Amino acid sequence: MIIAVNEVVVKDHASAMARILQTQPGNTVRLTIAGETRKISLDKTYGGPGITVANRLGEAGVLVTALKPEGIAAKQGVMVGDIILSVNGCLVIQHHHAISLVDASEKTIDLVVASRMHSYKTSAYVDPKDPSRIYIPRTDLSSYDSTASSASTVSGSSHSA
Repeated sequence: MIIAVNEVVVKDHASAMARILQTQPGNTVRLTIAGETRKISLDKTYGGPGITVANRLGEAGVLVTALKPEGIAAKQGVMVGDIILSVNGCLVIQHHHAISLVDASEKTIDLVVASRMHSYKTSAYVDPKDPSRIYIPRTDLSSYDSTASSASTVSGSSHSA
């Protein structure tokens, strides 16, 4: 999942592609890609999510800071330190947006979660002959960044659902 293009957080696949296609042919674009993500579906008929999240400094997703042991999020495998990247298909950047999406869900909450936000940055090359073709090197993990959760990554306020 692409979460930033040229250091600018993108909200979804369409906005990522729009930013990539703005790159002049023959130039490179910097991508931040989230790895090791998983999809978790929560059924609200079994109770509340029981999850507390906080903003992250200029990065995609919200940090899980606390869980109620009886909440459905904990029971489905969400852990403190995980990063929730999207709620019901919408990329989240602010905790209030994530919480409003969770609250608006009548029955099912679909989350895309990254374990402690393993991500890496790579350069992609825009083909000068066909700008719709973008090449991403398979082995460019030179700037791999495993950002573990810590208090320094949290900004703003936190909120529970």
